[in-house]
Amino acid sequence: MTMTKFILLILILCSNLFALDLDSRRNQIIEIIDEELDEVSRLSRQSRSPDNLLRMAELNLEKARLWREKENEEYLKLSSAKRRKVSKNRYFQKSNRFFNEATKLCLVITRRYKNYRSIADVYYILGFNAKEANQTKKATRYFNLANRKSPKNSKANIRSKISLAELYYNQSKFKSAAYLYERALGAHVDKWWTKDSFNLAWSYYRIGKKSQAIEKMKDIHQRSKSAKYVDMRGQVERDIGVMFATSGKVNEGIAFYKKLDVDFAPMLIGIATTLKKEGKLVDASRVLNEALKYSRSKTLNEQIYIEQLELYSQFNRYRKHLAICRKLYKMRKEVATSTLDKLIFHSKKQGALLQKQVTSKTYRRLPKQRRSKANMAVVYFSIVASLSPNDKEEYLYLEAETAKAVGNDLYALKKYEDTYVQKSSKFNARAMDGLLNVLNSKRISSKMKDEWYPKVYETFIRDFATDKRAKLIYQKLFRVYLDQNNYDKAKSVLDRYAKAYRKDYKTQEAMIGNLIEIDRKKKDYNAIKVWVAGVEANRYFVSNKYKTKLKELLTSVQIDGVQAELEKGNKKVALAGYLNVLNDSYATAKAKVNAKYNIAALYFELRDVDQSFKWSNVAISEMTPKQTAQFSSSFLTISKFYFTRLEFDKSIALSQTLLNKTCRVKNSTKNIAFKNAAFLSLANGDVDKAEGLVNKAKTCGVYSSYISEVQFELLKSYKEKKLWRNFENTIDDLARKASNRGELISNIDDLEQIHRNLGNANSVRSLYAKKISFYKQARAKKYDMSAEDLDVIANIENNELESLAKSVVDINLTFPEKIFNANMQRKLGLLDRVTSKAISIQKIGSGAGIVKSYDTLIKTYESVIKDVVSFTPPGKSEGYVKSFKKSMSQLAAPLTNTLNSYKRNGVDSIYKNDILSAQTKEVLASLMKYPTQFIDNQNGTLMDRGGEQ
Repeated sequence: MTMTKFILLILILCSNLFALDLDSRRNQIIEIIDEELDEVSRLSRQSRSPDNLLRMAELNLEKARLWREKENEEYLKLSSAKRRKVSKNRYFQKSNRFFNEATKLCLVITRRYKNYRSIADVYYILGFNAKEANQTKKATRYFNLANRKSPKNSKANIRSKISLAELYYNQSKFKSAAYLYERALGAHVDKWWTKDSFNLAWSYYRIGKKSQAIEKMKDIHQRSKSAKYVDMRGQVERDIGVMFATSGKVNEGIAFYKKLDVDFAPMLIGIATTLKKEGKLVDASRVLNEALKYSRSKTLNEQIYIEQLELYSQFNRYRKHLAICRKLYKMRKEVATSTLDKLIFHSKKQGALLQKQVTSKTYRRLPKQRRSKANMAVVYFSIVASLSPNDKEEYLYLEAETAKAVGNDLYALKKYEDTYVQKSSKFNARAMDGLLNVLNSKRISSKMKDEWYPKVYETFIRDFATDKRAKLIYQKLFRVYLDQNNYDKAKSVLDRYAKAYRKDYKTQEAMIGNLIEIDRKKKDYNAIKVWVAGVEANRYFVSNKYKTKLKELLTSVQIDGVQAELEKGNKKVALAGYLNVLNDSYATAKAKVNAKYNIAALYFELRDVDQSFKWSNVAISEMTPKQTAQFSSSFLTISKFYFTRLEFDKSIALSQTLLNKTCRVKNSTKNIAFKNAAFLSLANGDVDKAEGLVNKAKTCGVYSSYISEVQFELLKSYKEKKLWRNFENTIDDLARKASNRGELISNIDDLEQIHRNLGNANSVRSLYAKKISFYKQARAKKYDMSAEDLDVIANIENNELESLAKSVVDINLTFPEKIFNANMQRKLGLLDRVTSKAISIQKIGSGAGIVKSYDTLIKTYESVIKDVVSFTPPGKSEGYVKSFKKSMSQLAAPLTNTLNSYKRNGVDSIYKNDILSAQTKEVLASLMKYPTQFIDNQNGTLMDRGGEQ
């Protein structure tokens, strides 16, 4: 089989293995090669034929190529640093071995079979392997032999010509390379035609055949568009420009590159320069635009832009000219000084020209065009101001003036400000006048006023204090700061105005009045005192009438001053102030009540239990119910404070007082007051007071949930004190609310036990029925139930389960067979009922119930299994007994599996649900080989709700 046939086979195999990944395909191909290699080797040992040796060489060569691909992938995965350190041959050992094996086989053929008909294929393999080993001379010799020994235009002949041409090309022997490429590529076309022709094109170019080189490049570029060829368009596009440029075919080159994104700019710039010199401005502009499209260099861009500036300046293309100036300005840190000089020159020239048009009468009738020209002029001036330090003030001012001329107020303000910052004696006053003129415009927005008024007016007052406009500027600035709610800066203006214009008392009174009004609204009464003191000390000049009004204002706000002290944290000072309010004959009743509340609050903050309790009660007694409700949160906080100080009686009393006072007021705080008082009463063991609070709460509109919560706590106290009548009445009262019933089950169970002990059978039956009914209602409505409630229901069900289990155990198995089978059927039927009953108990959710149900279920199964396995039919033959026992074992097997399943489920349920009950330890011990130990700690201390042992 020839190399061509083998490659065809490999392609077929690859197509079949396409769905596999690369490594898998490669490995499978190598396996196929190895199979054929083994077969050919076997045949070669039988018959030393050159065909077999060539086939073995071809197979080794293909294996070498496949392994070289894999080795190369692994080698390239290494970091560059690691590749530098390792030996490359180390990573290509296996492929080198197969290359060498192929070479050895081919050399054997050349020595033994010199007239072999396929000797050209042999030399080609030798040449290929030599090239892979970088043995250029040897590869050249072998490819020459393959070329001479092969029939003309055969595949071996074409392959050897192309390989030889490539070697000559790499050795810069372009004439020889062109000769071989022409003959090979003219006789044969495959996918590699474009790649080999690319070398041919450059060979033409190197030997002076430039037109042929260009035509060949075009042909390559065109064919590369087809999937039949290797795509060489990128390389063609990269290199053909050199050929066009050096062949005097610039227009042809432009036409070729117009469709491509390739840097042909340098050539185009030269063309544009020539066109400009010839006066062909439009054509030159077009060529420069083309150059800019293809330029990939900032330096080239700079050169193109300068040429464009000259062009656009000549025929007044303002927008295009400005666009180029902007681009050059962005490049200002990178361009040459000479380029910047040209940019400044063009910007000055075009800016002056446009401003002249803006201020002319002609464009006043064309507002859109006028604004457009002004905007362009501003950009030119800004470029000059940025790039020419000596002209900065002038061109900043020109920017501002131009913007103002067309109503661009914000930009004008910024540029006048920038001009003023330069401190130029020539432009300072003019810039300030410009700022004031713009700010006086009716067009200016509120946002701009807020931003610009303060800084412009402050600057004017500072730098133009003697100007006759300064007095009005002060007043405007004061109003600006007031509008901005900037109190401190407004006061600063007043202080400066009072010094500068001492005798103008009316303006000072107006300013002071505005500021005092702000202090009054903020209730900053210390500030008002400062104003009064300042007026008394003649810091400000005002009339006597105005002084009197200030004193009256101070008197009216005295009480609020106390609150200000409190807000500052001066609690003792505030306390003294509130006590003074109580003795003030001018204080209103409302003010005195408010003072008493604040006195109570202050004593609370000072942690004085007795005084806070005293003043809290005094304040509540004088407050209306609505006022009390308004401050109820504070009184509750004080009540909680008494609790933390173990002053339970005071805490209860204040909460109860709060509840009584706010009883008829719609207010949620009374719910908490009731609950706090009731729970504290119960903690103190005062059941009567708690009962009284419950009765009061029912008349005050306290939420039923709060009342129920207290009543449930009362049930615990009744049970402790054995007050069974109260216990039963409270249960009946709570049961009126359906959502409470589920949580009453354990209490009803306790009550049932009392009646059972007293022999009240009717009551016992009634209470038992009530427990079941309440449970069903709670389940249906998903009401809350405690663990104790669920335990009660589970215990009832477990009693029934034990009775059912006993009936299973009590069934005796006996012969004859008919009786045995009937009893067995009954026993297993009842066992199913036991199972169903246990499962239903486990769904109740009682931990103790789950444990007990599993215990009963497992013991019942164990009993049944024991009865089945241990029973021996009496009076029967040995064969019968053996057969019977086998049947019983088969019957017991599924029962045993079920039993083991329930044991596992039982253990899982106990641990999963953290079930701790009286039976847990016992049940776990029966279910597990090494049961967990549940140890009761006898060293604990039990405490009641009051915290007592």
